[in-house]
Amino acid sequence: MSRICYNVACPTWTGTDPGRVATDQFGAHEFTNLKTHMICAPAFPGRGEPRSFQLVTPEITVPGLAAVGWCYYFRTPNVFTAAVRRLSSEMGSAVQHMFVYLTETDRMPPGTLSAAGCSNASALSSGDRLTPLYAAYTATAELSLPSDDGTNPGAATFEPPAFFSFASGELTTACTYVNDLPVRVQDGNSPAVDEQCVGLGYFFPATTGLRCVDGTVF
Repeated sequence: MSRICYNVACPTWTGTDPGRVATDQFGAHEFTNLKTHMICAPAFPGRGEPRSFQLVTPEITVPGLAAVGWCYYFRTPNVFTAAVRRLSSEMGSAVQHMFVYLTETDRMPPGTLSAAGCSNASALSSGDRLTPLYAAYTATAELSLPSDDGTNPGAATFEPPAFFSFASGELTTACTYVNDLPVRVQDGNSPAVDEQCVGLGYFFPATTGLRCVDGTVF
């Protein structure tokens, strides 16, 4: 990242400075009588705000016939607040899908690439609020956001759906799959090439929302 530095003149310091110790590839260095004489701020080429930014994950080596989920933790590199109008992505041929979430706190240090705790169940049970932002299931994908930030989405009225009651107080679901492909299809997270059984339901009265992932209720 480029930086612009300015010379500064500070009032004479009347206290005591214990000094600082810093280490680089050549060893440890001790600094004393520190005094501020320059301040630097991040900068970008051109005038006005940057028009875009790009995020690139590190390379990942996946063993053959393995299905592994990885999480890449990051902060966007923009210096100033940026209005996002479009999101686009590119994935390698070995990648099935990608999800982008916003978090309230840093779950891992920015720049961390890890497969540990990187699953839907662990994400939901972490206690950290995750806000879905973007999803991609193809090698290239794009999402354009409304120019008015969604302030005028329009209005529509929907009649309530029919409600069903069960004397037993229980509801059982089942999924039946018909594989018309010449390859074996297994359970997985890709709606394009894996078997998936996903059910969404609402019941009332209820005091809180419940989420069930792979048989675990949160």
